[in-house]
Amino acid sequence: MRVQPPNYPRTACTIDPLGSHRLLFTFGKKMKNLLLALIPFLLIGCASVEIEENKTLRYHGHYNVGFEVNEFKPCGIDEMWWIGAWPEEEKIEFGASPEYLEVFGTVTPRGRYGHLGAYKREIHIYKIIVRDIPRKDCNQPENK
Repeated sequence: MRVQPPNYPRTACTIDPLGSHRLLFTFGKKMKNLLLALIPFLLIGCASVEIEENKTLRYHGHYNVGFEVNEFKPCGIDEMWWIGAWPEEEKIEFGASPEYLEVFGTVTPRGRYGHLGAYKREIHIYKIIVRDIPRKDCNQPENK
């Protein structure tokens, strides 16, 4: 094992199958301290909206219906949900979407839902409160 001088920059590298070393990055003590100081701020940025599973709650977002597509994109949540149930009295026009919706519905736990299991969750919509044209920023209600 090679002994490095105390002020020598630390190096993170990987070894490929042929045995050659490729430098990924080099950092000294100052950079290490800076990275450690930034970790809490990076973790705060990764926080997400909490989804309450198996409870009927109010959600708002955009829906899209088409060939092998039946999805709801909730506002403020970086996921697309498969629409598993829809009120019978509401008419769904194939290809006439997207539309903005405010609904009462129940969201399932994480899994594989919809066409080819492409969706992480499924929403069962029981009541549609608002059905409108798409909004640019769906987190802000439109003034009417």
